[in-house]
Amino acid sequence: MRSVLNAVTVLEAVAEHQPVGVSELARLVELPKTTVQRCLETLEKAGWTRHSSDPPVRWSITARVWAVAGSTSEYATLREAALPALHRIRDTLDETVHLTALDGLDAIIIERVDSRQMVRTYTALGTATPLHGPAAGKAILAHLPDVHVAATIEAGLARFTDATLSDVDALEEELRRIREQGYAVNRGEWRRDIFGVGVPILGSDDRPVGSISISMPAFRFRDEDLPRYSGLLMESAQEVAKSLP
Repeated sequence: MRSVLNAVTVLEAVAEHQPVGVSELARLVELPKTTVQRCLETLEKAGWTRHSSDPPVRWSITARVWAVAGSTSEYATLREAALPALHRIRDTLDETVHLTALDGLDAIIIERVDSRQMVRTYTALGTATPLHGPAAGKAILAHLPDVHVAATIEAGLARFTDATLSDVDALEEELRRIREQGYAVNRGEWRRDIFGVGVPILGSDDRPVGSISISMPAFRFRDEDLPRYSGLLMESAQEVAKSLP
């Protein structure tokens, strides 16, 4: 039983920190390096992880992990409904597009359509992101019940960059603004050099079932493009919401 628990712990750490080396993993999960290495090799044989071919060796999860996670009925339905819109947004704006769903006090990326530009953002499928950082998470958080917002605040507003909204009053004001304008903007609040725009996908009860967002390198973001970004995203989110059962 202990070996199974260790393997699951290592797999979760790889998913959150990939690509990641054995030494860092051992520190993160507080297990001996030899134990972590055995877990990684076992997971690799099972098809759950893979390692880079060039040194230094870094480990990542495989598509098999996401195939299992994405097969849950709730996520699968949302992904199927949203995929055409995600591709249309990417083809129109040529920025990376994410589909995100609520997972407890995090937002998890359940689908991604990559920009075709040479310089683009990258966040792995299955990555759990904070609700108070990226635009995708803030778009969801702004439309959650007060009790969920309070739980997010109580859990701690971790500061990821100098721009992170770690002050409660500032976050609440931001959530009010998002509800009024219909979209969220991330100006380097989770990762310093990544900006983004996100909108909620609202269900029939006006609660968020997920969000659609675009992300881009900070140097490519311009305020004058916000109406174009937000307009296309809001229109797409409404279409996805209408197609959900």
